[in-house]
Amino acid sequence: CPDTRVIGDIGSSLKALIPRLSSSSGWQSDAIQNFRQQQRPTETAAVSDDRLSPLAALRIMRDNLPDNTILTADAGQHKVYASRLWTCYEPLGYLTSSGLGTMGVAIPIAITAKLLRREQPVVALTGDGGFLMRVSELETARREGTAIIVVVFNDGYLNLIKRKQEQQGYSVLGSQFADVDYIQVSKGFGFQAVQVKTEAALAEALQHAVTSGEPWVVDACIDPDGYN
Repeated sequence: CPDTRVIGDIGSSLKALIPRLSSSSGWQSDAIQNFRQQQRPTETAAVSDDRLSPLAALRIMRDNLPDNTILTADAGQHKVYASRLWTCYEPLGYLTSSGLGTMGVAIPIAITAKLLRREQPVVALTGDGGFLMRVSELETARREGTAIIVVVFNDGYLNLIKRKQEQQGYSVLGSQFADVDYIQVSKGFGFQAVQVKTEAALAEALQHAVTSGEPWVVDACIDPDGYN
């Protein structure tokens, strides 16, 4: 139930109310900051020495990519956390399919973004499931001369589906992948490619990919149990 009822013409009422509103207030800023903090998941260490924590990987990406980087993300567990953790310093710094949650859309969006903003780094963040769905778009990216960087969160699962199955007491079924050599696949499309298993290796790969001006695929080995 509203505290105050305003009865009258919408346009006239708004014109009368707007001048009475202060431009900012302390409690609003505090509320926004508190909300952001509540939405921020807790970073945990990877269980395995040869796997990255997904949250740590996102932190390394933000720390080692230029502020004007455009990040695109498709559906999956990685997108849930990217949407919470990625900091944008410019408009249109983060592009994703929110309503439909389309798998595999990160690479096509990245190609389009690079065609429109060639001077900016464009990074497609995709899971191994989304990458397998749209790997053929690497040919499109190469043909159109779009030097995008694709970061594959490779955890061996459709992780969001796996977690839902586990949470509801079901067997993990139809959500695990066999090993795929994403490096050789990517090189076959004319991309530079590297696999990384540590934070230092990921940071180095991103820095090199940005400065090279070439299309890259970074196969990031992710701990499938690293999401909380």
